Amino acid sequence: MGEYYEERQASSSAVDESRIDHDFIMSSLNRSITLIGSNLAIFVFALVFLYPRYASNELNGVLFQATLTSSLLAIFLLAICGVYYFEVVGIAKTSIARKRMLIRRGDALFVLSLLLSTAMPALILFTLGITTVAIVATILWALFAGFTIQQGQKLRAE
Repeated sequence: MGEYYEERQASSSAVDESRIDHDFIMSSLNRSITLIGSNLAIFVFALVFLYPRYASNELNGVLFQATLTSSLLAIFLLAICGVYYFEVVGIAKTSIARKRMLIRRGDALFVLSLLLSTAMPALILFTLGITTVAIVATILWALFAGFTIQQGQKLRAE
């Protein structure tokens, strides 16, 4: 994903001699921070509304823990992704090769976090025992994951 945006026309003032679009990297950093907040909200929702049912054995404990783990992984992967993006735009002395590597890593972690985040609705629905809707959510997630992988392959081929 990062290479695609590096190859854009150098007409923007945010594109430096390395051909890295710093405005795009800043927007990726901001998007990561926003998604951390969204995942924290889901995590808190799961704890506040589902934990009492978990504690009283009213729902599947394994799925409840998988949901919380998925949320935590997404939060911390997005945070690491944000640190990579921050180094690209925040540390002027970083070499061009390192910046490109950081962008690739940040992009990969962002996509992984996105896949984990979009799996949470299905996990929550399965946890609550709403199986029919959970199956629909799982099918939609699988289609999204396939689409995301396909798009990533197209971007790498360019």
